[in-house]
Amino acid sequence: MSNWIEESHTTLIGSGTQITGKVVFRNQCRIHAKIIGEVLGTDGSKLIFAEDSYTEGKITGDEIWINGYVRGRVECTGRIFVSRTGRVEGELVCPRISIESGAFFNGRCKMEEIPVTKVPMLSPIE
Repeated sequence: MSNWIEESHTTLIGSGTQITGKVVFRNQCRIHAKIIGEVLGTDGSKLIFAEDSYTEGKITGDEIWINGYVRGRVECTGRIFVSRTGRVEGELVCPRISIESGAFFNGRCKMEEIPVTKVPMLSPIE
């Protein structure tokens, strides 16, 4: 019998939260927080940066939606979507990208396949 209880496939990091360092997610994550450091999504991940999010550092995932502010390098194996409320300063590297009218983008974009790398998950807390 496993001690791991999975109640939801979506992680929510609320506004008012500040994280410094490396953060690893699996499945879907909706971020309203300020993150300084590295954000890693495991295989099958969908990272959604909400309008009130602020992120500086490297972001890696399978699907990445940017509705808030991101500064740094964003690497995606699937698609990056920057909404009309999104602000990106840095480098986007992915095979598919969508930038909505009204979005702000200042930097470089490389349309290339990103090799899938396995991100190890931490063991459940017992």
